Amino acid sequence: MIDLKAALEEDTVNNNEHLRESMALSIEIIYAMLNKDYNFLETISSPKISVNHDSNSFTINNQKEQFLQNIDFSNIKYKLHNLSSINDAIVVVFGENDLDIELKFERDNEYYLLSSFVTH
Repeated sequence: MIDLKAALEEDTVNNNEHLRESMALSIEIIYAMLNKDYNFLETISSPKISVNHDSNSFTINNQKEQFLQNIDFSNIKYKLHNLSSINDAIVVVFGENDLDIELKFERDNEYYLLSSFVTH
């Protein structure tokens, strides 16, 4: 018989850890884009993503997405966090003024890797 209370408590602890990890990684990725830290961006990107040094952009599914050029961190707001248990993916969305910054992570073994980056 499953102890529902224990299972829910364990899920809460796991979800909190996933939230912390993905939020920290999101901020590190934003800083890396601003500082053109290609090595870090390549390290944390899934095989679905190419980091383009010459154009300061990502290529994801044949779509080019420019790196963020400047961000006023005093105006950045957390908007959304979604953890999908189906494919172990996490979506984190921040907003700065009229810009939404969406980062998607997928688990690769024990680490989360950036699998999508979109601004709109």
